[in-house]
Amino acid sequence: MPAFSNFSRSQILNYSEEKAGCAMPDEIQFPDENFFGDEDQTIAAQNTQISDVLKAFKSSKAEEKKTFEENIDSEYWFCMCFHTRAQKEEFLEKLGIAHLGDKYIDGVDAAIELHIPLTPAPPPRAVKVAKRWKGLV
Repeated sequence: MPAFSNFSRSQILNYSEEKAGCAMPDEIQFPDENFFGDEDQTIAAQNTQISDVLKAFKSSKAEEKKTFEENIDSEYWFCMCFHTRAQKEEFLEKLGIAHLGDKYIDGVDAAIELHIPLTPAPPPRAVKVAKRWKGLV
């Protein structure tokens, strides 16, 4: 196929007629002169769509970062040490929470036992797991 930039319009139409086996119209007519719409409006609409998609990606990225930071935050626990095991056990017995455990105690359960009101935590965020990793659990 020859490069059409070197030919006139009539030469291109004649070439096309030969290949197509039928006559080509001199001008292509669309049902309406605004068939494709206003170019400025089309560009503005496309820019709005691109902007919305970009905002969604940025919002998603910010949410994922926040979830990641919350999931790896180590500042939700503390440690108490005593001089002896007996002191630790005595402490837990006197608080009335020895039945909750002697090493790792759920702080919310301890607060309930000790009648200490806590501000409720927001529900945990869903963690997205890659499909290839789902079969491992």
